[in-house]
Amino acid sequence: MAAGEKFDIKKLVASPFTGLYWTKTSMFGLGLAALLFVGFTFWKAYFKKPEPTNTQNIQAQAGSNVQVQHIYERKKTLIPFAEVYTEQKSKVEGLGFGVRVGMRFEW
Repeated sequence: MAAGEKFDIKKLVASPFTGLYWTKTSMFGLGLAALLFVGFTFWKAYFKKPEPTNTQNIQAQAGSNVQVQHIYERKKTLIPFAEVYTEQKSKVEGLGFGVRVGMRFEW
């Protein structure tokens, strides 16, 4: 509040119905989301312990026979992707290009 400006209850109640209010709110939200995204990425890259993907099952048998089994475990995940591709449409038209964007589901 500026110096000398009085508190106005009508101004407080009417402010959510203005475009400037929602512009400021959305910009604040986007900034907060960007900071959280960077913080989460930093935490995941440097501090979080990776989940084990390969395990070993070792069984020692009589007569010095050792059996080692590698068990590869993969979780079902959705992986976002964006890739650029080129294609030859015909000899007359030349090369075409495009962008594929989507989600991959891996077993």
